[in-house]
Amino acid sequence: MFGFNATKKQWQWMGAMLIAVLGQGLLLDVAGAEAVKAMDEASHAIQLAQTTQLEPESMSASSLLQDGIHAYGAATQRDQLAQDYLVFTVDEGQVRGAIYRPRSEYACFTGQVTADALELAIAIPDHPDASSYAIALDTPPTEVAGKVQRQVTLQGFHAFTTVSDLEQSLLEACASN
Repeated sequence: MFGFNATKKQWQWMGAMLIAVLGQGLLLDVAGAEAVKAMDEASHAIQLAQTTQLEPESMSASSLLQDGIHAYGAATQRDQLAQDYLVFTVDEGQVRGAIYRPRSEYACFTGQVTADALELAIAIPDHPDASSYAIALDTPPTEVAGKVQRQVTLQGFHAFTTVSDLEQSLLEACASN
């Protein structure tokens, strides 16, 4: 209809932005200069969305998470008790790794990166069947040095830039299973 395909999530986001812009327009009479500034910010956000979210789906699911090793935690720091952590490798959209808690058990998983989630089959120790689990992917557009980029994150998890020795050994153990 408008020359692009948008997912339900994108339409919801666009609708929220439209409501925000219209709401800011109503404030124009009341708040003067502050409303104009808010309108400029909303306009910039819409422009950013148009250049990223509303393009035809140019990013394939397998390109969302780059090939290589990824480490995430429910906590912002490692080794927090009773917190879940993930370490996995991505190879052309296929994932293999481990979910673990410090000083506790771990479970290996395999899966794939889809357009909006990390779809996992977790092998529970001493259980014959794998459990299915999905973690939503967030791909908010960000502007860095005037260029729009997408930073993929796992909903509810924080990315780590390094892989610990423990995580490396878990990857090795899960690769042999």
